Amino acid sequence: MRITVIANALPPPKEVFLRSCRESDLVLAADGGANFCRDLGITPHWIIGDLDSISASNLDFFQSVHSIVYRFPVEKDETDLELALKQAVRLGADKIHLFSWADERVDYSLGTLFVVNTLSVPIELYTQRAHVFVVNRKSSPWRDSVTKFKTNRGKQNRKISIFPLIGPVTLKTKGLKWNLNWRKGDSVQRISQSNEIIGKEAEIHCKSGAIFIVVDASARPHS
Repeated sequence: MRITVIANALPPPKEVFLRSCRESDLVLAADGGANFCRDLGITPHWIIGDLDSISASNLDFFQSVHSIVYRFPVEKDETDLELALKQAVRLGADKIHLFSWADERVDYSLGTLFVVNTLSVPIELYTQRAHVFVVNRKSSPWRDSVTKFKTNRGKQNRKISIFPLIGPVTLKTKGLKWNLNWRKGDSVQRISQSNEIIGKEAEIHCKSGAIFIVVDASARPHS
């Protein structure tokens, strides 16, 4: 089951979000993410959170059209987005597309990456200009944790950056301008920022640890 989740940071890329909603089995809004849904004509199946960000008029509207509202206390251990992601997993998601998760609140945005790493479901995170993927052996949908990125025709030399999330990290790459060979015993924390996909396809083999990958929006993963 594919589930689209939208939070309450910056507005989502409109066309990508609408396509994801059309192709998903369920749409979940984390609190104020429901405001974006109303603006874009989407009715979320679930609205989850402490409901301090959704407008009163939008809450009344979605309740009138039978969206399921799951209210939590304002003082709680998890963020609204974390609650929505965990609910998506409980509902049977085997793939999640996540929107409006990042903005100038750096702690919130980075915290989301660590939350995603705890889940056993592959999640693609979208911003206006990039896709972000958290890759580990637990949640990787690709055999042997091999992540492949295929570029659109005529769109080679797309930017890609790779950062350790949980170490130690062991990985190898193919198809990048500067291919990587990070070994578990390396004492220096490695990063690869503004690397490039130089052909039609790149591969990232992550054998241990967890990484997050930021790619130009014109590159997409495939198995």
